[in-house]
Parts: sequence; structure tokens; C-alpha cells
Amino acid sequence: METEIRKQLGLKTLESFGGTTGGCISKGGGYHSDLGDLFIKFSERENAKRMFDGEFASLEALYRTETIRVPKPIKSISHKNRHCLITEYIDLHGPAKPSELGRDLARMHMHNAHLLKEKERASSFVGGLEKAAEPITQFGFHVPTCCGYLPQNNEWCDDWMKHNDRDLLSSWPQLERKIPTIFKDIGNIVPAIVHGDLWSGNYSYCSDGPVIFDPAAFYAHSEYELGIMKMFGGFGSSVYSAYHEIIPEAKGIEKRVQLYELFHHLNHWMAAMECFSKNDGGKLDELIFIHRSAFTIAYMDSRIHSAAFSSTYGSRSIDWFFDISCDRRAPQIRLAQRRMRVDETYPSGLILLKYYAVSRKYDQISELEMQEKPFSGLFVVPEDSEFFRTIFRTIHSQAFDGGEIVLTVRIIFKVNDFFGMLRRRERTPLTHIPENDCRSVALAQILDAQRDFKIMANDGEIKTSKYLLYLSTNYFHELITTNPSASSAVLNFNREIIEKVLDFAYKGIYNMEVRLIDKNWKSISLDDAVKILDIAYEQQFASLLDSAMNLIVDQYFIDFRYNEHSEGEDGELFQRLNRSEIADFLAPTNVMLASYRKRGSVTRILKYKTRMPSKRQFIE
Repeated sequence: METEIRKQLGLKTLESFGGTTGGCISKGGGYHSDLGDLFIKFSERENAKRMFDGEFASLEALYRTETIRVPKPIKSISHKNRHCLITEYIDLHGPAKPSELGRDLARMHMHNAHLLKEKERASSFVGGLEKAAEPITQFGFHVPTCCGYLPQNNEWCDDWMKHNDRDLLSSWPQLERKIPTIFKDIGNIVPAIVHGDLWSGNYSYCSDGPVIFDPAAFYAHSEYELGIMKMFGGFGSSVYSAYHEIIPEAKGIEKRVQLYELFHHLNHWMAAMECFSKNDGGKLDELIFIHRSAFTIAYMDSRIHSAAFSSTYGSRSIDWFFDISCDRRAPQIRLAQRRMRVDETYPSGLILLKYYAVSRKYDQISELEMQEKPFSGLFVVPEDSEFFRTIFRTIHSQAFDGGEIVLTVRIIFKVNDFFGMLRRRERTPLTHIPENDCRSVALAQILDAQRDFKIMANDGEIKTSKYLLYLSTNYFHELITTNPSASSAVLNFNREIIEKVLDFAYKGIYNMEVRLIDKNWKSISLDDAVKILDIAYEQQFASLLDSAMNLIVDQYFIDFRYNEHSEGEDGELFQRLNRSEIADFLAPTNVMLASYRKRGSVTRILKYKTRMPSKRQFIE
């Protein structure tokens, strides 16, 4: 990775000093360089590029406020499966200045509000708006950022209550109902740039004063920052006193800060569990998918209320139809799997349903949870069950006319069952040609007479025919056309993979297992997944096509950079994947977009088996 850093930054000198620091998420250290001393963080984790790109953008945003010291961001670099973030190096051995830290944080939080006032003032005279810096009027951020390792929902939103609800409250209906009372005493909330992950380990002091680092910035309510500051402590009373000299405490601040602190507790609990499961040899055991839908209750309602969603993990995805018929003559609640292939099987799992209904005046509530039931592909709530009778008694009650009902579907699969669904038995290329076949004989004769080209793989070399390479593959056709005297090439693949590709090119045989993508999807990068998708779409390998699209949607869609503005090879790939001879909506790019939207309404929980000892063993 250091070679790639030297190349991209044009460095001659890059020498490590001072050892390394870090934890579950990334590791880093100081480096002497031509640009001065640098601090470089490294990670090989999945989606580390998104994390570092978000941190780079966060540092840029905080740096531009010129209100508090942050490391100047230099570059975020990704090479193969390794990623790094490069910033200036700051010596954090200065004297503590807590009051200055509090004032600097307050000035940072007020920076956008000052820009809004300056713009309003500038609008009163000719030419003023052209000189004024552009303020932010929404909540969110222009790129995803990660608090710890978990991505934050940074989509722009005009209403802070709705933005905050998306990240935390949708999973906690009981808490969600109390939110209006928590925010009733506060007026208009102005978007403020926040650090986003400001605990005691993410600030220090240099000789010039306080420094904050490792941000997960976005535009939020300024009190949001205080939630994580209170969570772990480490900020003395002088920090808060100085902060509130500039931003006075608003009525009801204690409850709101507790709410924000709850969000950070949940976030760090999830991050800690992920670190534990990875480091403790934890094995993924179950996948839990939770979908919620809501509709307005109408006393004379005879409609069918439907929702479509998908449960996706890695390279596998299942589409679902959930509907509830309110017709008094034929009431029904049903969940059905949409089979993508005629002979695709239904995985066995468990289902749990629950509902929460509230009357229009919020003076009556009805709620009930059904016991978990086994199912496979289709589940219809029994008419003689208590859940069935209670929910329709509520829906058909005049007392709840005009109210709202929220239905929750929870589906649980064992990992082996989820990935073990039988796929379509599609026609595939030949896997073997006998030695006495005319194609095998002709190929052997050519190779016996001519092995004048060497392919150097990661683990060995292959000698083959330059003429056959020129005729059989686009890559070598272009290479040899450009340089007719070429006699060798280096490919960054193992020898076995190259040999199988040459078998396909020379003889039309293909004996690599298509299901390998389901077993090893975590090791496949975005670029590799797109190339697999391109090949599968071109050759009409339906199962491989499904797996590649599911993988991109689940793991890489936010980072999907292929679009109509792409150039070179990326642009050509996009053009191929953005068309369909049947209908535009069947093009892979449009199919993935629709799938991503359906997946967005589902909460996914991963349940691990670990070697954690029992409570009694801890005591002993």
C-alpha cells in the first residue's frame, strides 16, 4: 500500500515513525514524507472505502469552518482490497485548554447559522449575494459518513425530526410516540455542522489549542453532539460552561440530549458486537429481516393494502408480497415469496407478525403480537387465531375510524437455509471435451508446435500460443495489435483461474462452479462484481446474474460509480448494463435500482454464534 501512496502523492520519501495505533476498525501511524509529516490510517475491512471517503469529506467540511483545529485532509486512497486515509500529522502533546475547546465547538456549531444570517443581510444590497458564502438549509450530508464503522443515513431532509426518526426511532415505536413532547419546547432548529462521533478519544490538544479528529460529520441539531459527549464523559464542566456562553441551554435540553445519547449507545453496542463476532471467531447463524408498513384505518374499508419488500444479504435476495384484505366478506393477511425462477425452492424459516393501532384522537390503542410460526414461501394468518380476530375487530371498529395501524413482519432464516435455495437449472457451457474430440486434437497440435507467449500469473507462469490468444480474446487481441513484438504479459490472477479462462476461450468449456459467488461473496470487490455481472448478462447466465446484482445492491450500491458520465472502460460497462433488448426496466442498472428501493424498507439483523462463555463461567 505504501508503494501506491508514493505513486498517487508523488512522494520519494515515506518513512514510518512512532509505531501504530488503532482498534477494531482501523490502524494508523505517523510518516515522514516530502509533504511534511503525515498521519495515515489503514483498513482492509469491507466498505472501508466508504468509511474513509466519508471521513475525508467530514474533515474538509470542518476544516473550512476555520473555527476549530482539525487535521488537514490530504487524500483517501483505495488499491485492490486495501484502503487508507492520509491527513497532516499533528503532535498531540499540548497543554489542556478545556474552556477553549468548549468555545471552539460552539463556534463550529454556529458557523452555518452565521452564514445564513450573512446571506440574509447580503440580500438587502445589490451584488451582496454573489459574495456571500453559501449556507446549508437542510439536515444531512453530501456523502455517507460512518459513526464508528456503521454508516449513517445522511440523505438530505428539510425536517430534523424526520431525519432523526429515520436513523433511530423507526425501530422503537413506543419511543417514537413520545418524541413530539421531547421537542415541544424548542423552536426552529437550524442545521449545524457537527463532528458526529465526539467522544473523549476523538479530541486532544496541540501546542496551539484543542484538536478534534476522526469525525463522522453531517448537518444536524447542535445538541446532537452533546449526546455522545455525555455518553462516555471525559469533558469537564468548564467545557460545557464555555460552550453555553455562546449557545445558551434551551428549555428541555436534558431530555433531548438523553435521546441523542440513546442513539449513540445503540450504535456503539452494534459496533462492539460486530468487532466481537469477528475477533471471537463468531459464526453467522441467523438472518432476521424486519419490515413495517402502515395505512389509515377506514370503518367501511374494503381495500387490499399491499407492500413489496425484499430480504437481502450478500449475493442472495428474496422478494416478498405482504397484503391485508380489509373486505368484511373475505378478510385475509398473507405473506408470499415471489419466485424469480420457476423451479426455485422456498427456504424454511420463522415468521412473527404484530400490529399497533391508534385512534384518530389518540385516545385508544390496540396492539398484539403473534407467536413465531414456521413457514416456507407462503404464510396466511389462520382465521381462528386470536391475532386474526383482534386485528380485524380493531380495523372494523368505528372507534378507530380515521386512525392508523402499523404492521410489523419479522422473518428469521438460518444462514444455510437462506443460501441453500435451489436455483434455476439453466443451460451452461460444456464442462469437458474428450481428448479425441477434433477441437482437443487441433488445439494440442497448435500448442505442440507453438508456445511463443508467456503469461505470468501470481503463482506461476503459462506458456501458450500468441496466435491463439490474438484470435480468441479481446484483451490479447488489443495488446498484440498495439505491440506486435510482445512475447509476455503479467496478469494479477492465480494460474488456475487463467487456465480456466483460456479453456473457455480456446475450447468453449467452462467448469468453474457458478455457486462460488454465494460461498465467497465477501471477498469480491465492487469492480469484480460488476465484471461478473457484465459477463453473466452477456452470456445469459441467469443464476450468476441474480447473484451479482444482489451482491452489488447489498454491499456496494451507495458506492456504485458507473453512470452515464463514466468514461473509458467504466463507461462502456455502464452502456452495456443500462440497455435491454426487451424493455428498459429490465436492464441490470434499473433492476438493481428497484431492488435497492425495496430493500430500503427492511431492517436486517445478523445473529452470530460465538464462543462467549456462560455467565457462571465469568464469575468463576
